[in-house]
Amino acid sequence: MYPYLIDYYIGEFHILIPTYPLLAIAGIILAGCIYFSQVPDIKTKPVAHIIFFGVVLLAGLVGGRISQFIIDIFIKRPLGFSFGEILKTAGSTVTGGIVFATTAALIYARFDPHRIVTWNVLDVLALSFPFGHMLGRLGCFAGGCGYGKLTDPGFFTLTYPDNWIVNAFTDSPIPRGPRIASPLIAAAGLGIIGIVLFILLKRSKTRGHISALYFLLYGPFRFIQEFTRGDLIRGILKGLSTGQWFGIIAFCFGLGLMIRYIIRRRRGVAGPPYVPLNGKAPTDKDAFE
Repeated sequence: MYPYLIDYYIGEFHILIPTYPLLAIAGIILAGCIYFSQVPDIKTKPVAHIIFFGVVLLAGLVGGRISQFIIDIFIKRPLGFSFGEILKTAGSTVTGGIVFATTAALIYARFDPHRIVTWNVLDVLALSFPFGHMLGRLGCFAGGCGYGKLTDPGFFTLTYPDNWIVNAFTDSPIPRGPRIASPLIAAAGLGIIGIVLFILLKRSKTRGHISALYFLLYGPFRFIQEFTRGDLIRGILKGLSTGQWFGIIAFCFGLGLMIRYIIRRRRGVAGPPYVPLNGKAPTDKDAFE
């Protein structure tokens, strides 16, 4: 565990840079690099794509905070925390960020003033999610959050050091001992999902199914992976964690997208579709032109 990537003194100045936010930022950069390197019209419409990706990113960041704040209300209010304290200490949840980001992308596609959002663009956007998320999970491993359940020593287990500091209000004090390497399992699974999607994107001549496959693959993986986690800060509802409920919803959403893709393919309209999803005629003009 490396909670601080840089912990160094220069005279009286203490330079302290935490690892988790750096890897989270790196994940955003990686997702952006994948998106901008794969969309076909990035050279002719760079500004339009920057605006679209920025809207989706902002929705994801804000949504992640809002979602965690709502979850923390249900967890911490019964423990006596005030709304101000909850707002001050609330972190962020990737699952909520994905929900908000996906919603923003679909709403943007409906209006799309620059006419760039096609099934191809949504597939590329979905491809960028698991790779960026993967670096975020490595950040969890470095920071000691998202930790796994106590278990016997063995393959894919780890023991956190004495300087392990986590922000957990529901299961403190946290016992020491070997734990399932849940963050590493999550990172490995996300990397595999991303590679599978990338291969399929390159080999397929149709579009619309990559977005569906992302949710179809990540939903069940997240549901199962939640069984390895030992932290309760993300919340429990009806015996399942909020992450597991998200996994169920994600799978159902992906199933709906896949059914729509199959229908489009049978109708012969699932070929490389570069027609905007809002039905407006394509244009070669970039934003602000």
